[in-house]
Amino acid sequence: MIVVSDTSAISNLLKIDAVDILRLTFGRVIIPDAVYEEICEIQSHSLTLNQLGWIDRVTLSHPPDERALLALDRGEAEAITLAIRLSADYLLIDEAEGRGVARQLGVKFVGLPGVLSMAKKNGHIERIKPYVDRLIHEARFRLRRDLVEETLRQAGE
Repeated sequence: MIVVSDTSAISNLLKIDAVDILRLTFGRVIIPDAVYEEICEIQSHSLTLNQLGWIDRVTLSHPPDERALLALDRGEAEAITLAIRLSADYLLIDEAEGRGVARQLGVKFVGLPGVLSMAKKNGHIERIKPYVDRLIHEARFRLRRDLVEETLRQAGE
């Protein structure tokens, strides 16, 4: 399985010391240079990220060239471009604008609530709610209330 990640999934899971959910769910995760640099802006994230042998950093040989990508930040643009170039099974992305562009370009994506749902379904976590609560309160990750309620409802929580 090929999984490319934008910054938010890795960074927010690092903030709550739960980044291993990505390894358990996907095995390996690929990030472009811009995402690596964004994550490393927080020194503790940099130290942890460099110790994770299951996150592969890739340098794009050509910059993103799709017109729709020009409105996005560099990390999102590179992650979407890499997902397209690698024919990724999933792009991990949470920002609405980036998801819209990914959808427009035909990239299959999933956000953190979806990742948590996959992790529970595969038996890697018992419950989603504690992770959602920690993401919201500790990482200050913004999630729409209706999305949280729907994710928990579908998970039987």
